[in-house]
Amino acid sequence: MGNFPEQQPRTILIIDDEESIRTFLNIRLKGWGYRPISAAGGDAGIQLIESDRPDIVITDLYMEDGDGFDVLDYAREHKPHLPVIVLSGQGQLGDAVQALRLGAWDYIYKPIEEIEIIKMAIEKALDKARLIHENEHYHNHLEILVAQKSAQLAENEKRYRTVADFTYDWEYWIDADGQVQYMSPSCKRMTGYTARDFIEKPSLIEEILHAEDRETVSRHLQDEQRADAVSHIDFRIIHRDGRIRWIGHCCREVLDEKGDYLGRRVSNRDISYQKEIENNLIEKQHDLINKTIHLEKANHNLEKANQALKALLDQREIEKRSIEQAMVGNLKRFVFPYLNELADLKISDEAKIYLNIIRTNIEQLVSPVSKTLSGAYLDLTPMEIRVADLIRQGESTKAIADLMNMSTSTVSIHRNNIRKKLKLINKKVNLYSYLNSLA
Repeated sequence: MGNFPEQQPRTILIIDDEESIRTFLNIRLKGWGYRPISAAGGDAGIQLIESDRPDIVITDLYMEDGDGFDVLDYAREHKPHLPVIVLSGQGQLGDAVQALRLGAWDYIYKPIEEIEIIKMAIEKALDKARLIHENEHYHNHLEILVAQKSAQLAENEKRYRTVADFTYDWEYWIDADGQVQYMSPSCKRMTGYTARDFIEKPSLIEEILHAEDRETVSRHLQDEQRADAVSHIDFRIIHRDGRIRWIGHCCREVLDEKGDYLGRRVSNRDISYQKEIENNLIEKQHDLINKTIHLEKANHNLEKANQALKALLDQREIEKRSIEQAMVGNLKRFVFPYLNELADLKISDEAKIYLNIIRTNIEQLVSPVSKTLSGAYLDLTPMEIRVADLIRQGESTKAIADLMNMSTSTVSIHRNNIRKKLKLINKKVNLYSYLNSLA
């Protein structure tokens, strides 16, 4: 590694008039193991370059207190080997060209889509600075090892080139004439075609588009060509092996300092996995909606079945009460009169004992029924039974009179007769409550 000074951690100077940018980069750099320092303008940044001797400078271009061009001028004159990375949100190609002419080691546009871009730029600059330092060291102090170190320098240069060309996303630049000026090697991972394939045949970019998405992409490119902003679209491509891949595409126009159109800068990302998850979620949502509909139908059918069952049980209860009424009525009509007559006859004491046993047993059978509403209705006339049912339902005397088409005085007579037959005369018992207690 030579005598290149290894500082732990490396000091990185951030020069930006936006406090949020300085704070964000300070947090990120600390997380990556660096020692960040910062300044809000170019003048203060130049002072820190002298006092703290940072390993790298990351600077904005346009600031009120001394701009990034001043920093580049100062570094070129006083610190020619100090890596200066420009991080600017202006997005003008002319600014990038001027910054590179003034000695900028790298130029990164804001907003940053991937923070890893800054990390890679720092690593690339440190690696390049180390190579420069080693080269000078070998040139000045190790004349004997020129050949050996030249080979090592070549290897290091290869590594630097790999870092420079490697991007995870598929990046390219098409000029105003439709020619591919740059194509990242990562295109092969996403499309199956090499960068050379696209450079030699620019129309390949359109040929691999899914047939159903070509019109959409064409319309997007026409709208984007004169739009001064980053635009996004999702579409499908056909991989060289025949698979369909989803692409998350963003691009923007490239303009020179005069505003002339120089082409289009494109960044593509494989979002097939995200689309698969999205489609699965949509499918599950549809399944859930269908299951909810089926469940609502099942609940509706169950409710109807419950209503039918309730009606059937009500009918059974009516039939049960009818049988009870018939049984008690028959006993009172056809059994009790004869028991009374037998009791009046001159029979032996033993016979009277058996007669009392028969009467007691029959009364015990009839007693539970007599205590129910059906039993209570046994001595009522049909008209009194109807009035009693309406009273039990909470209807007033006037409402009963209207329903049965009779006068209120007639209803009052029926109410009085019902109280007599239920043995409620001269008792402070509410007729409505009493009838409901028998139900």
